[in-house]
Amino acid sequence: MLMRIALAAVIAVTAVLAPVVPGSGHDASAQQYAPGPEKVYFSPTGQYLEGEFLEFWWEYGGMPVFGYPVSPEFEQDGMTVQYFERAVLEKHPDNPPEWQILLRRLGADSITDELRNSEPFERRGEPEVGRYFPETGHSIQFGFRDHWEKWGGIRIFGFPMSTEFVENDFTVQYFERAIFEYHPDHSPEWRILQPLIGAKAADQDGVDREPRAHDGETPEYHPNLWRQPPPKTIYLTFDDGPHGTWTPQILDLLGQYDARATFFVLGSAANSHPGLIRRMQREGHTIANHSYNHASMAGMSYSQFQWQIRATENAIRNAGGQPAPCLRPPYGAMDGNTRSFARSMGYDIVMWDIDPQDWRQPGAGTIANHVVNRARDGSIVLLHDGGSSRAQTVSATAQILSRLDAQGYQFGALCQ
Repeated sequence: MLMRIALAAVIAVTAVLAPVVPGSGHDASAQQYAPGPEKVYFSPTGQYLEGEFLEFWWEYGGMPVFGYPVSPEFEQDGMTVQYFERAVLEKHPDNPPEWQILLRRLGADSITDELRNSEPFERRGEPEVGRYFPETGHSIQFGFRDHWEKWGGIRIFGFPMSTEFVENDFTVQYFERAIFEYHPDHSPEWRILQPLIGAKAADQDGVDREPRAHDGETPEYHPNLWRQPPPKTIYLTFDDGPHGTWTPQILDLLGQYDARATFFVLGSAANSHPGLIRRMQREGHTIANHSYNHASMAGMSYSQFQWQIRATENAIRNAGGQPAPCLRPPYGAMDGNTRSFARSMGYDIVMWDIDPQDWRQPGAGTIANHVVNRARDGSIVLLHDGGSSRAQTVSATAQILSRLDAQGYQFGALCQ
């Protein structure tokens, strides 16, 4: 039966070699990555991959679809070819540009007479679900269809040659240029794999698989070679303002880093400092609701709650700002009605996960260290620009911006 003994042996060897394994979190969506190197070395197999074959390998699925290269490029049957664990790439220079690099038809080549005459390979009528191909009389459904479409469809894998069926304890489906296996215990990116038919073909064809020495200059393979590190975002929020002394200094600091922040303002303070509300709006910050006069919302009636919110909205609008539909209850105080009251008025309640208690004035360095040491992507930081003296908060904000900027953080505004 097809590949029973030889393929099992190849799988066992490769499992030992592979440093990138199911569960590694590799996201092979090329659109999320930056242009990569022109040449890469794969130390587990001692082979290089470069140029058009490298671009094709990465763009159409990389490691999960093709596996490691197991040979160098070389000329075979008048074509430039390279063998991979799960496929063989061929260069067809006389084809249209988008069809010049193709997978060899290993899926069709792997169909034995016994398989061809079996029930899964009989032509079928169009099913109720899935995508049907009259050219071969077969369809693709569910996860196999999603995988087939995601990584290039007919151009990459060819038409389906069978229905799904069980072989070697896996759910499989044969295509002209590949075979799909379903591995339900793997992480999502690695659940659908091609068996190691490329490595098997290399052995059958007597291809030179001798490892090449690393030249010391070519980068070794890692998916992050293509990845620009995703920006980490932290959300600085300021309560109780605006204040005529502290808020302008904080806005100045934010501007130096092209940073955005969220200001949970008091309606009474907005009435007193309309120019600062206009500046927040102009500079791209979120202006959110912190009640009109810093009243605890625990125990409030709905009419009291509604007045606090609407009065603050009106103060922000009258000052020239656009109130965001986000609310932070003063003191973080809520009861069982607070969230339902907020929802009924179209508001989300936004709390925090980093609280340096700057209102205690423990020292600017203490405030900054508390924030920086706990910063994570998506963290929401509670600070204050109103109330009593916020000189320490201003100084701490300068340190926070400088230190987290150096760590690659960007500073985002909530509720936008």
